[in-house]
Amino acid sequence: MLAGLVAAISLFSTAKTTYAATASVVSVTPAVVDISASMTGLPDGVEGFLFIPTVTTEGTTYTAVFSVSEEPLTVVTVGGQIVDNWTYDAATQQVTVVMTYSGQIMDPTGILQDAMSVGISFSSGADGIPAEASGVWMSTNLLNWMIVPPTQDNPQFGFELSGPEGYNGYFQMFLPDSLIALLSQLQGKTLTADDLAVFIDNSQASVDVSTVTGGVLIDINITFDSGNTSISPASTQTVTKSVSTGSKLPISLSAKKASVSKGVSAKLYGWIKSGLAGKTVTVWEKKTGASTFTKMATVTTKADGYYSYSYKAKKSSTWKAKWKKTTTSKAKVSPNVSVTVN
Repeated sequence: MLAGLVAAISLFSTAKTTYAATASVVSVTPAVVDISASMTGLPDGVEGFLFIPTVTTEGTTYTAVFSVSEEPLTVVTVGGQIVDNWTYDAATQQVTVVMTYSGQIMDPTGILQDAMSVGISFSSGADGIPAEASGVWMSTNLLNWMIVPPTQDNPQFGFELSGPEGYNGYFQMFLPDSLIALLSQLQGKTLTADDLAVFIDNSQASVDVSTVTGGVLIDINITFDSGNTSISPASTQTVTKSVSTGSKLPISLSAKKASVSKGVSAKLYGWIKSGLAGKTVTVWEKKTGASTFTKMATVTTKADGYYSYSYKAKKSSTWKAKWKKTTTSKAKVSPNVSVTVN
């Protein structure tokens, strides 16, 4: 197992110019086998550590302490879920990461390996992680990850993850208040946890964003289906998903699967920004070859403003949803969503 693990190491983040910050392991409790020297391909500004735990019971708490030359911006753990936040002690120049063991997935086999890794990112700048992201952390069981920083054109912060086709992976991300303030600045309006949503591949997929001390926490599962934007046997195909947090849409619309077989049940779902239950949403379809949309259904929102619509797939089509805050208000319209029928 160890040989295959070392051969498959591919931890990655946003590429940088040369950056001099360093980190080293002080201790890990319970004990581990440190094979960090086998890690290759790390970009400048990222220090990576790979461990083989001696205790591989799921949920076992590990405490890792690192000596660092300066305060990091971001910590990512793979195969171990961070407990609360990681901490930095300026007096000792040490970073402490407490995590519960889960094991990590080696792409593209989908086999759970008895291993866990920690990535510590220092560098920032216009081409990388903003300084306001200091304190961010992300935990997953998927080995391949890349930070996606916010821009003026796309005011969202998140990660790209790669996993085996059909695999269900966990994703936890903490965003500090300073980063939410930056997203607010880019968006041109003040954002709170209630204003944020989770986007997968640019499609709003969840409004499960929790307020915690110092920021917000996202805790979801992701299915690595090449035609799946929902949150919910492995193959040799690797699928990449972008997962980010940004401002909620006035009304969202997503397809549970972007590609379905003819005659099966397909599902659309979304949220209205007000989060109110009992509101009316209309669902519209434009079949392939048609020039206009036809109203197909009227549905009612449930808790958190959630709504859904299921139908039998017959022909590839494009969908959208509409909602009016009041009967005299201008309708809010969702982004178009395409569903291919095979």
